[in-house]
Amino acid sequence: MIVTENADPIDSARIILRASVQATGQACQSIERVYVHESIAEDLINELARLADEVELNYPNIREGHIGPLIFDQQADIIESHISDAAEKGAKVLTGGEIETHGGGKWIRPTVIKDVDHSMKLMIDETFGPVIPVMTYSDINEAINLANDTRYGLSAAVLAGDADEATDIAYQIDAGAVTIQDCGATTYVFDGEKKLV
Repeated sequence: MIVTENADPIDSARIILRASVQATGQACQSIERVYVHESIAEDLINELARLADEVELNYPNIREGHIGPLIFDQQADIIESHISDAAEKGAKVLTGGEIETHGGGKWIRPTVIKDVDHSMKLMIDETFGPVIPVMTYSDINEAINLANDTRYGLSAAVLAGDADEATDIAYQIDAGAVTIQDCGATTYVFDGEKKLV
């Protein structure tokens, strides 16, 4: 996901969280990495961490909470190795970051990470979990190049000041589908009458 300097950082944080933790971040269109303009990064990251802290596990009652378990133990190992690799290389874990075991399953709370770069596994490999690494940029061409620096590319998203700005950027992203002014192909996660974000 690319977030431009003209995007609303508070709304962007809400959208990013939803698209990163739906299906525990294990949906094919889940956001794996976020590039945000440096001028709004602090506000966005602070709000994203605040919202992530409010997300509750669906344990012990699957009908309560917001986020379920990981699909299998091997995925927990991959997520853990990506987070450890990033931390060892200077990234800062703001929320989550720990694999938990409950009821025989592996769980992880939404994990917001800042000060990341493309030397880290979580920015170049598929983490496939509710992990939200946020990298800042100063020039939109830099952000586009970073977004295109991947062997993956099923989906992407752009949040900007308006749809025209987002569309101009979207045309430059090499992905199967690019969502404009939203993410995750406008999917929403509900728990009864309670929307996740």
